[in-house]
Amino acid sequence: MRAFITVGTLQFLKKYITKHPQINFYFMNNMYGSGTLVYYEHKRKKVFAAGKIYQILYYESELQEEGYVSMETIPVSADAQPLFEEQIRQQQLKIKQIPGFYAFRLLKPRRGHDYVVLSQWESSTHFDQWEKNKQEILVKQPAYFASRPFSASYSMVNFDEEHTDLE
Repeated sequence: MRAFITVGTLQFLKKYITKHPQINFYFMNNMYGSGTLVYYEHKRKKVFAAGKIYQILYYESELQEEGYVSMETIPVSADAQPLFEEQIRQQQLKIKQIPGFYAFRLLKPRRGHDYVVLSQWESSTHFDQWEKNKQEILVKQPAYFASRPFSASYSMVNFDEEHTDLE
């Protein structure tokens, strides 16, 4: 299974729903910036002209239409990828026990070395609690990172409540 991600304006990206009704798109607003991210999973159908394609290595639970999403982009050197993937697999086994947890994905890039660790939560408070407890579970930043990781936070778009003016 693959994951496809692109960014743009909500008004433009919303057109994909009509063009591809067989695909379940997840729309996410960046909480600390502008723009919308669209995510979907499929065996091979690429519908975005621009964007990134990932292989889904680890999958836990279905994504929800609501909630808070954290996407951590982690550049990993090629020789360290197997070790990194195993450490994330161990994290995945523990994360599903955390209150407020919805879904998890480890996404390996089709090109390049920037993995994405996607986790979805009931709220940012639940994610913050996980972040505090995570230090007990995970080791410190490994030396195999090719450069510094970075995170982005998103809230799921609820078309019924927030964006009826775009219909």
